[in-house]
Amino acid sequence: MYAYNVWIALFGLAARDRPDTDLLFGLTSYRNVGSILFAIFALLLPVLGARKIRRAGGDSTRTEIIFWIPALTTYSFFLFNTEMHERYVFLLIPLGLIATVLSRRGTWPYVVASVLFFMNMLGALPWKALDRALFKELPNLPAVIGVCNVGAFAAMLAGLVRARRRA
Repeated sequence: MYAYNVWIALFGLAARDRPDTDLLFGLTSYRNVGSILFAIFALLLPVLGARKIRRAGGDSTRTEIIFWIPALTTYSFFLFNTEMHERYVFLLIPLGLIATVLSRRGTWPYVVASVLFFMNMLGALPWKALDRALFKELPNLPAVIGVCNVGAFAAMLAGLVRARRRA
């Protein structure tokens, strides 16, 4: 309900009322589509980093990749699954922080993802009247946050691919 992920990005707040058992193009449920997308990334991410991780030595790119893979897997879990809560993206924060300390490559996408996580938390658990007013006056803000989350994920993934190419 309060995960500002790909489903909110696609359907806006109407995603909250749409059963995830509805069929996409009459073929399979949205829940299955989300699970398949997550499974693809959960399998693809380690493959992207495998060559660099297997190499001997302890260079910073190797260590950075070791932290980006679980960080991005966590982010993909949050982004694509339908039965999701905002708290499931939390692990991205410490893992991504370590990766950005090792290399500045993913700093901006990480900062953006951190701000988006904070905004997601404010939408789910308003702190002050200003938070409530922000989400009330900008009813499409959750969808914008969802789109930005997808963009931050894509930027982090692109950084992982670039790091892999340097391997």
